[in-house]
This record gives sequence, structure tokens and C-alpha cells, in this order.
Amino acid sequence: MNMKVVEFEEMRLGDFFLKLRYFLKKREDEMLFIANLIRMQTLELLNVQIEPKHRIQSVQDLWCFPWENEDEKVEHVDLNSEAVKQELKNLYNVWGKD
Repeated sequence: MNMKVVEFEEMRLGDFFLKLRYFLKKREDEMLFIANLIRMQTLELLNVQIEPKHRIQSVQDLWCFPWENEDEKVEHVDLNSEAVKQELKNLYNVWGKD
């Protein structure tokens, strides 16, 4: 984080987490830039080698990174439902037989 020991020792806890957040954001931006650069270079390499009608148009069609799938919905399960309770009882019965 480019800090001297004295700066770190005198820093308050809230300031440390703020600096850490910006430091990690900068690293994430650098990683995203490098990933997009590599993906673009690979796309250009592939498009040079194949016929024009089969060329890949979008970089996202070639590689899709996990952080680009923000639109995916995470399904939450109601742990108080009877179906979940029954499944847990069945699992417990299976484990209890050993």
C-alpha cells in the first residue's frame, strides 16, 4: 500500500480500512484491464486465423469472466419451510445409520 511503518503505526483503524478499500479497488481495476487486454489479444489472434464469416464479434462471446455475471440472481432458500426441514431429517437419518 506504499506506506512507511511510521504512517501505518499512526493511522487510525477507519483510515486503514479506507486506504485498504481504495488499494484493493486499484488492484481490481488493474486486473480487469489486464484481463480485457489478454482477451482482446486472443480474439484478434483467433479472428486472423479463421474465415471472415466465422469470426467472433464480441469479446464476451470468447471468454466470460465470473465478475461479469452480475445479472445472475442468487436463489435464496427459506430454511423454515417444511420441505427443507424434511430433507434435513432425511439426511440426519442417513448419517445416523453409520
